[in-house]
Amino acid sequence: TFGSSTFGSPLARQDNDIHSGVAGFRWRPAPAWRISFDTEIGRADLPFTPSSDRKFHSETVRLQWRRKGFRLSGRFKSRENNNSASLIQHSSTSRYYSLSGSWARPSGRFSIDGGYTKLELDTVSGIFNFFGGPSGQPSQSFYTSNLHTAYISTRIQPRARLTLYLGYNIVKDTGEGRNSLVFANNFE
Repeated sequence: TFGSSTFGSPLARQDNDIHSGVAGFRWRPAPAWRISFDTEIGRADLPFTPSSDRKFHSETVRLQWRRKGFRLSGRFKSRENNNSASLIQHSSTSRYYSLSGSWARPSGRFSIDGGYTKLELDTVSGIFNFFGGPSGQPSQSFYTSNLHTAYISTRIQPRARLTLYLGYNIVKDTGEGRNSLVFANNFE
């Protein structure tokens, strides 16, 4: 009951249990090196939406080298999710690559940082297009992103209460490499 109105339809209930396992390790083969790896695999019984996790897995690898004022690191992460329902299917894959480095003088008055990151995202999902195609016929939506990010920055402290920070950052999304959109069903 809400105010003077009563809703006659019964409440619906849906249970979704996610079963997942996580494993990984960390390793220091030498004092300057650190390596880590982890993975997760999971399954869901009854996801509520097509973009929810259903059959998914991910892996992450990290490498780091540190020596005096130098630090270099790299990272890779991959994640995949497949969710096929009776009406709409959804699949997404993402990959993340990064490299970074830094150096700082022992006095702490000067440092420089730089890095590069690439994020790839591929998604395919079913949609119902009521306006552009045959009514009620499901079609697919494709989304691809290839995001590149690079940066460099420096910090200089010429005096005790004066710090200068200079940096440059560039971001570019190259998509899937096509110059224009191409529709599978000739819809515009």
